[in-house]
Amino acid sequence: MAAWLLSWGALYSQSVNVKGYFLEDSVKLGSPASYVLVAEYPGSIKVLFPDSTHRFAPFEFNKQTFFPSRLKDGSVVDSVIYELSTFELEPFQSLQLPVFRLREKDSLKVMSNIDSLFIEGLLDEIPQDAKLKETVGYSPLDFAFNYPYLVIGGIIFLIIVITLFLVFGKTVRKKITLYRMRKKYEKFSTSFTEQLRTIRSNNDIHEAESAFISWKSYLEALEKVPYTKLTTKEILKGEENEKLRTALKNIDKNIYGRVGDNELFKQFETLEDICLDKYNKKVEEVKHG
Repeated sequence: MAAWLLSWGALYSQSVNVKGYFLEDSVKLGSPASYVLVAEYPGSIKVLFPDSTHRFAPFEFNKQTFFPSRLKDGSVVDSVIYELSTFELEPFQSLQLPVFRLREKDSLKVMSNIDSLFIEGLLDEIPQDAKLKETVGYSPLDFAFNYPYLVIGGIIFLIIVITLFLVFGKTVRKKITLYRMRKKYEKFSTSFTEQLRTIRSNNDIHEAESAFISWKSYLEALEKVPYTKLTTKEILKGEENEKLRTALKNIDKNIYGRVGDNELFKQFETLEDICLDKYNKKVEEVKHG
């Protein structure tokens, strides 16, 4: 029975063909790289691409450019170019991104292939066969440099650096983590607020589906829980937040049951408040961890 379910799941995801690749073979450390994500799928289904709230590790998201859909042999082809940067030192770094196929009560993640990029260092190597020119002319020196003092000074400096790292290293890492968390939340909040404005103005069900996926994706990156793979029932398991329970059930009724509630936006306002609470809770965990 389990084997049959796995086989069925594989066939179900094959209707979406995803391909990802870098436009460059190599980039310098910290320089932007362009990554193309293409999805080909039947016109009867809906597919969402990762946005700025997605985790692009080991790369960091800069911006994205979407291209209009086109038809190819009866299928829809969508594509987007992500501009990414990396500050990791590994010479070869790989990336694999998903697209999300919307189903009745949840979404299905379909992964692209893995593509790699060579990261060039900032310093060029000195050729081993470099020829040096000898100078035999007399060059007067102003003073004799005291190398023992240089060595002692270097040791003292190294001791100070190590001491500062041991004393303040954890604090610095926390500040960096908090800064990245704040930037990711600000990006999510800006995007989600725009989606909420659209839902409030015309009660757009498609925009509601997109906003729901964005909410799940942000919480998945924040709490390291696979929200995008969970159904509403699975998300609510173990949750004691009655507002979240009510909001998710009403959103399911409107999106998948097509109830058509004119105040659907209020449920997403609740999700926005819950996201802020979870973000603040995570901030406190990092501060006191």
